[in-house]
Amino acid sequence: MDLITSHGYETSSHKSFMRITSLISGIIFYLSSLIYHTLSDKKLFRFSNKLSLLLLTTCSPLLILIDHGHFQYNCVMSGLVLWALILIENKQFALAGVLFIMAINFKILALYYSIAFFAYYLGYFLKQKNYLQSLLRIAFIALAMISTLILLWWPWLKNTNTIKDVLNAIFPL
Repeated sequence: MDLITSHGYETSSHKSFMRITSLISGIIFYLSSLIYHTLSDKKLFRFSNKLSLLLLTTCSPLLILIDHGHFQYNCVMSGLVLWALILIENKQFALAGVLFIMAINFKILALYYSIAFFAYYLGYFLKQKNYLQSLLRIAFIALAMISTLILLWWPWLKNTNTIKDVLNAIFPL
């Protein structure tokens, strides 16, 4: 896929490929996180409640029609964010930060969640009694997130013109 020259390429096999990849990526990222969280949730005791919640979230018309029908791949970003939230719930903050950076780099829409992630991290570590240990943990999380960002952007970091083109595509202002 090229940025300009691939516009208007609409064969039926290409549309089918895009729909199938959107659906499969939704299953891998979004549905797996929902299933894991719903089944491991201790507050929902009955299996019927868990199944109802799972059906309501996966059969959303927004996901089916917009995401899979128009190849938006929002389910990948949503799945990465949900996995990050699950990891935060399990106190695996560095890995959660890595997944959140991956979500932001997959789709810039994930930036909407960044204030909530930052506020939670800050609040959690400010409540700890040992400030030096909290500061070291925050530094480790920041290092993991920055390393992930550098790794993801590595192919474009070599050329400043390419970085400008990528930033222009992301933020077309």
